Amino acid sequence: MNRFTHNPLMKTFRRMTLKERANAILAITAILYVCVFVGQFVYGHESWYQPLYWAVQSALIGGVADWFAVTALFRKPLGFPYHTALIPRNKDRLINGVIQLVQTKMLTKQRCRVLLGRVEFVPIIEKFMLSPEGQRSVRLVIHQGLQLLWQSQNATEWGQWGAKRIRELLSKQSLVPVLKHVLLDLCKYNKYEPMVVQVLNVVQSRINHPAMVTWLTAVVAEEAHKKKRKSFLSDFLITFSEATDVINYEELAQAIVKEAYAMLENWKRPNSPERTAWLRQWIEPISNIEDNREVCIALDAAWQRWIVEQDWEAVIENHIYPYIDELLIVGDERGETPAQILLNIALELWTVYGKDDDLRMRIEQALHGIGQYVLEQGYDLIETVIRQVLGSLSTEKFIYFIESKVEDDLSWIRINGAIVGAVAGLMTWTFLEYVYTPLLAMFM
Repeated sequence: MNRFTHNPLMKTFRRMTLKERANAILAITAILYVCVFVGQFVYGHESWYQPLYWAVQSALIGGVADWFAVTALFRKPLGFPYHTALIPRNKDRLINGVIQLVQTKMLTKQRCRVLLGRVEFVPIIEKFMLSPEGQRSVRLVIHQGLQLLWQSQNATEWGQWGAKRIRELLSKQSLVPVLKHVLLDLCKYNKYEPMVVQVLNVVQSRINHPAMVTWLTAVVAEEAHKKKRKSFLSDFLITFSEATDVINYEELAQAIVKEAYAMLENWKRPNSPERTAWLRQWIEPISNIEDNREVCIALDAAWQRWIVEQDWEAVIENHIYPYIDELLIVGDERGETPAQILLNIALELWTVYGKDDDLRMRIEQALHGIGQYVLEQGYDLIETVIRQVLGSLSTEKFIYFIESKVEDDLSWIRINGAIVGAVAGLMTWTFLEYVYTPLLAMFM
């Protein structure tokens, strides 16, 4: 038994596919038939030889006949043209038969409705989303979707699209309510302390610039000259003061700058009483700012003008586009891409709200509604899909598609044909030898 099991020929035979085994059996029976055909001239008179001859001959006939029949389904065996290559010649009829089978027996619309009604979507989706494989798949889908969306336009096109949306959004908003809210927080509750200090620092830097003294000197001198024209006495006193250097416009401007700088420095102190007192006096005018139509119109006009004048295209193209481009690939400072962030948000929301039975029921109903809608609208696509998929296959691929599904069964038909042929040959010889010949001898 061990010798038979470990025989190299048997190992090779076990490694063969059923089709290769059927071909091997057909080849072996053909060789055996040649041997017994030649051998009949030597052993033809032996009693054991005739049943052997009949068995081998019938096995070969059965094997060849079944090979011919199986091959004729898909091709023209030995080029025989009549009633062969049945499947390629009836491709359209087979496709129609598959469609009919699917729609009337396997996946009728009513059966699909029943099966859809039994599905519980929420547990399936929940299990998928909470598994590492599911999260990886969802993250990959989101990432690829964002990549395709982002690559659908270049930087200039995204800049134009974003700028248009920003202008539309900002133009619909009035500056007055926002400005009122911010100023009341500033004047009434002394908020934005760090921002106020930064603004005061900027104002101090501008005041302390030499150009400010020059400009303020010119302003003071201009105001003094206006006073001269009012009366002879004022003209005389101012002129005399200028001549005697009692009034020095530059020194006066420097003193104003110095005093303003000191006042701002005092205002920079946390909760400065002077600043608080000055701001408090604006609370009432700011509270009633919306009643002042002229002020509101002026602010909104300035707001609209500012919106139009900003080069939003350049801002998006030069500052936002490169950041998003890098963010999609590299991620933020923690290495999280937008896909991961969106997935984390979805998981956090589900952790908080996913245990609510009412919410789960509503989601389930919504998904069933979507499923029913897709079924009603897309059921006819089954025929289209089957027809397009099978119809688009070439003849060879169509043959392979069907043959690969039934290849083992067809190979067994061929193997069984050789076995049945051998048995039928033995039975025929037995009938002729022990029944037909004796009966014939009795009547002759």
